[in-house]
Amino acid sequence: MKTSVFKIGGDVTGYAENIRRFGERLLHTKDKAVLVVSAMKGVTDQIECGIEQRKVDITKLKEQHLYLAKDLGVFSEDLERRLDAELREVNLPLGERLAALLIGEYLSKDFNSTGERSFTLGIKLRTEGESTLVNNECIPYVRQRMLNLLERNNLIVVTGFEGVDPNGGVGHFDRNGSDITATFIANCIDADSVHLVKDSAICAADPKIVVGARVIPNLDYRSAAEAGSIHFDAMGYVEEKRIPTFVESIRNGDVTKIDDKKTEYVVIGGIERCKLLSIEGVRDSPGAELVIRRLISEVKLNKITQYEGRNKIRYLLNDPKSKKNPRRLQEGSNHLRKLLARNKPDVVDCSYISLSGNVIERIGDQFFRLAKWKISSSRVDEGLCHVAVPMEHYLETIKDEYNGLIRKR
Repeated sequence: MKTSVFKIGGDVTGYAENIRRFGERLLHTKDKAVLVVSAMKGVTDQIECGIEQRKVDITKLKEQHLYLAKDLGVFSEDLERRLDAELREVNLPLGERLAALLIGEYLSKDFNSTGERSFTLGIKLRTEGESTLVNNECIPYVRQRMLNLLERNNLIVVTGFEGVDPNGGVGHFDRNGSDITATFIANCIDADSVHLVKDSAICAADPKIVVGARVIPNLDYRSAAEAGSIHFDAMGYVEEKRIPTFVESIRNGDVTKIDDKKTEYVVIGGIERCKLLSIEGVRDSPGAELVIRRLISEVKLNKITQYEGRNKIRYLLNDPKSKKNPRRLQEGSNHLRKLLARNKPDVVDCSYISLSGNVIERIGDQFFRLAKWKISSSRVDEGLCHVAVPMEHYLETIKDEYNGLIRKR
């Protein structure tokens, strides 16, 4: 029998209506299924803030999830006791465990199902710079565990995001890491398909910036990884096994299919708040800038990409948490500037614009349009073009690029 892996994000798990809609979607699947669950929208931010302040509001978390349980019609004293048990273990993946408990209870009426934590599945984590990735040595163990569970059940509900840290404790991926949980499990069990159920399919531009942006019907694996809608590190696991992957909208049924067929479309993405770090006198040679990379990691900034020239390197940096606290990016870059003072670094505000997909054929038109926005740096690879532009031009650049692509088509 075929096996499909599903992952539902916070736009599904936080709303009873969307959970019911997904349950109906799952009933039409004749395959065995693995369901990876993310936390309710906003809950991980709430927990993270509480952990930082050393005061997680357990009462509020319980009330939120009891309200959802009652809305779904699954509330019971036994369920409340199980929620209380989960709430005694406070860590960042707590939101995933609470959501998985409720959704597993809701789906159990229609499926022969069981729940499993990623931690007990043995998904081991490793760190690489500032990134947390899967330690692939655990693949044989996870594969056998999952296959044993699938022999006895038609549906396995798995908590996303978490895993076993290098010390054997509960760890977690970087934010939005449930995508990795889903594609990694799919790779382990040689799944027939992966379905990432979100608020929206992949669009040619962010629908929050470009109202009515077109849905992209298909992308190749690399273009999908660069498009920004899916965790970058998730795509490698499905690409390795050539597993067809679908990004599905819970709202309207729009779908983007991801496979190895070269796409004819272009996706415009971006990050509004970034810093462009320029350093003179650094040769473009292996190991020449390892110290700089180490310092970037030390101040907890994320290197998006870099641009090399003769005796000059530029790094495009951001802080994933700067949306909640814009000062973090400024403080991190100020600290980095001091650490690199002898190199006389130049640091400026900018935005990151990426174009992924069928880029090469249209690169002339794209750079003609982008040039008027005062490009700071640019880089073109096969299937990818990215540039740094002044922050004040971020929204206009994306809208202009989108309109240019639509006219071209």
